[in-house]
Amino acid sequence: MSPVGHLLLERWHEFYLMAGTAAVTLVGLLFVALSFHLDGLLEDGRAHLLQLARQTLMSFVYVLVVSLVFLVPDSGARPTGFAMGATSFLMLGFAGALARRDGVFGESDPQLRFLARRMRSMLVGYALGAALGIVMAVTRDTEWAYLM
Repeated sequence: MSPVGHLLLERWHEFYLMAGTAAVTLVGLLFVALSFHLDGLLEDGRAHLLQLARQTLMSFVYVLVVSLVFLVPDSGARPTGFAMGATSFLMLGFAGALARRDGVFGESDPQLRFLARRMRSMLVGYALGAALGIVMAVTRDTEWAYLM
Protein backbone atom coordinates (compact mmCIF):
# COMPACT_ATOMS: atom_id res chain seq x y z
CA MET A 1 0.00 0.00 0.00
CA SER A 2 1.31 3.44 -0.84
CA PRO A 3 2.08 5.83 2.03
CA VAL A 4 -0.61 8.16 0.71
CA GLY A 5 -3.17 5.34 0.73
CA HIS A 6 -2.22 4.30 4.26
CA LEU A 7 -2.58 7.89 5.47
CA LEU A 8 -5.92 8.12 3.70
CA LEU A 9 -7.37 5.15 5.55
CA GLU A 10 -5.80 6.32 8.80
CA ARG A 11 -7.39 9.76 8.49
CA TRP A 12 -10.83 8.30 7.81
CA HIS A 13 -10.68 5.85 10.73
CA GLU A 14 -12.93 7.91 13.00
CA PHE A 15 -15.48 8.43 10.24
CA TYR A 16 -15.85 4.70 9.56
CA LEU A 17 -15.93 3.99 13.28
CA MET A 18 -18.76 6.46 13.76
CA ALA A 19 -20.67 5.28 10.66
CA GLY A 20 -20.50 1.66 11.81
CA THR A 21 -21.57 2.58 15.32
CA ALA A 22 -24.50 4.62 14.04
CA ALA A 23 -25.57 1.80 11.71
CA VAL A 24 -25.59 -0.76 14.53
CA THR A 25 -27.52 1.60 16.78
CA LEU A 26 -30.12 2.31 14.11
CA VAL A 27 -30.51 -1.41 13.36
CA GLY A 28 -31.27 -1.95 17.05
CA LEU A 29 -33.81 0.86 17.05
CA LEU A 30 -35.40 -0.56 13.90
CA PHE A 31 -35.86 -3.93 15.61
CA VAL A 32 -37.39 -2.26 18.66
CA ALA A 33 -39.81 -0.25 16.50
CA LEU A 34 -40.76 -3.34 14.50
CA SER A 35 -41.37 -5.40 17.62
CA PHE A 36 -43.73 -2.75 19.04
CA HIS A 37 -45.79 -2.63 15.84
CA LEU A 38 -45.48 -6.20 14.56
CA ASP A 39 -49.23 -6.81 14.42
CA GLY A 40 -49.79 -3.76 12.25
CA LEU A 41 -46.95 -4.67 9.90
CA LEU A 42 -48.39 -8.11 9.19
CA GLU A 43 -51.67 -6.72 7.83
CA ASP A 44 -52.11 -6.96 4.06
CA GLY A 45 -52.65 -3.23 3.66
CA ARG A 46 -49.31 -2.45 5.31
CA ALA A 47 -47.05 -4.90 3.53
CA HIS A 48 -45.17 -1.95 2.04
CA LEU A 49 -43.99 -0.97 5.54
CA LEU A 50 -42.40 -4.38 6.02
CA GLN A 51 -40.67 -4.02 2.65
CA LEU A 52 -39.45 -0.56 3.65
CA ALA A 53 -38.12 -1.93 6.94
CA ARG A 54 -36.31 -4.70 5.05
CA GLN A 55 -34.71 -2.17 2.69
CA THR A 56 -33.69 0.02 5.60
CA LEU A 57 -32.16 -2.94 7.43
CA MET A 58 -30.19 -3.88 4.31
CA SER A 59 -28.86 -0.34 3.98
CA PHE A 60 -27.73 -0.24 7.61
CA VAL A 61 -26.08 -3.66 7.35
CA TYR A 62 -24.23 -2.53 4.23
CA VAL A 63 -22.93 0.60 5.98
CA LEU A 64 -21.86 -1.53 8.93
CA VAL A 65 -19.98 -4.07 6.81
CA VAL A 66 -18.29 -1.39 4.69
CA SER A 67 -17.21 0.38 7.87
CA LEU A 68 -15.79 -2.85 9.25
CA VAL A 69 -13.93 -3.52 6.00
CA PHE A 70 -12.27 -0.11 6.14
CA LEU A 71 -11.45 -0.47 9.85
CA VAL A 72 -9.36 -3.62 9.44
CA PRO A 73 -5.87 -2.55 10.56
CA ASP A 74 -2.96 -2.73 8.13
CA SER A 75 -4.98 -4.22 5.30
CA GLY A 76 -3.85 -3.28 1.85
CA ALA A 77 -5.84 -2.00 -1.07
CA ARG A 78 -6.25 -5.45 -2.60
CA PRO A 79 -7.92 -7.20 0.39
CA THR A 80 -9.99 -4.11 1.12
CA GLY A 81 -11.09 -3.91 -2.50
CA PHE A 82 -11.94 -7.61 -2.68
CA ALA A 83 -13.94 -7.43 0.55
CA MET A 84 -15.69 -4.29 -0.65
CA GLY A 85 -16.51 -5.84 -4.02
CA ALA A 86 -17.71 -9.13 -2.53
CA THR A 87 -19.93 -7.38 0.01
CA SER A 88 -21.40 -5.14 -2.66
CA PHE A 89 -22.03 -8.04 -5.05
CA LEU A 90 -23.77 -10.02 -2.28
CA MET A 91 -25.96 -7.09 -1.35
CA LEU A 92 -26.70 -6.40 -5.02
CA GLY A 93 -27.85 -9.98 -5.56
CA PHE A 94 -29.86 -10.08 -2.35
CA ALA A 95 -31.56 -6.73 -3.03
CA GLY A 96 -32.31 -7.72 -6.62
CA ALA A 97 -33.87 -10.99 -5.50
CA LEU A 98 -36.00 -9.18 -2.92
CA ALA A 99 -37.12 -6.61 -5.47
CA ARG A 100 -38.17 -9.37 -7.86
CA ARG A 101 -39.92 -11.34 -5.13
CA ASP A 102 -41.77 -8.34 -3.69
CA GLY A 103 -42.68 -7.07 -7.15
CA VAL A 104 -41.93 -3.43 -6.37
CA PHE A 105 -41.15 -2.54 -9.98
CA GLY A 106 -43.91 -1.72 -12.43
CA GLU A 107 -46.62 -1.07 -9.86
CA SER A 108 -49.09 1.81 -10.00
CA ASP A 109 -49.51 2.05 -6.22
CA PRO A 110 -47.75 5.23 -4.95
CA GLN A 111 -46.31 3.41 -1.95
CA LEU A 112 -44.79 0.71 -4.13
CA ARG A 113 -43.46 3.33 -6.57
CA PHE A 114 -41.66 4.91 -3.61
CA LEU A 115 -40.20 1.52 -2.70
CA ALA A 116 -39.15 0.98 -6.32
CA ARG A 117 -37.33 4.33 -6.42
CA ARG A 118 -35.59 3.53 -3.16
CA MET A 119 -34.68 0.04 -4.35
CA ARG A 120 -33.26 1.40 -7.62
CA SER A 121 -31.02 3.81 -5.72
CA MET A 122 -29.88 0.95 -3.44
CA LEU A 123 -29.09 -1.25 -6.45
CA VAL A 124 -27.11 1.55 -8.10
CA GLY A 125 -25.22 2.16 -4.86
CA TYR A 126 -24.34 -1.51 -4.48
CA ALA A 127 -23.23 -1.69 -8.11
CA LEU A 128 -21.01 1.37 -7.67
CA GLY A 129 -19.59 -0.11 -4.47
CA ALA A 130 -18.80 -3.34 -6.32
CA ALA A 131 -17.13 -1.45 -9.15
CA LEU A 132 -15.13 0.63 -6.69
CA GLY A 133 -14.00 -2.49 -4.84
CA ILE A 134 -12.87 -4.12 -8.07
CA VAL A 135 -10.98 -1.01 -9.17
CA MET A 136 -9.34 -0.71 -5.76
CA ALA A 137 -8.27 -4.36 -5.82
CA VAL A 138 -6.97 -4.27 -9.39
CA THR A 139 -5.09 -0.97 -9.13
CA ARG A 140 -3.98 -1.64 -5.53
CA ASP A 141 -4.65 1.99 -4.75
CA THR A 142 -6.63 2.92 -1.63
CA GLU A 143 -7.15 6.45 -2.88
CA TRP A 144 -10.25 5.09 -4.63
CA ALA A 145 -11.75 4.87 -1.14
CA TYR A 146 -12.40 8.61 -1.34
CA LEU A 147 -15.32 7.78 -3.61
CA MET A 148 -17.01 5.78 -0.87
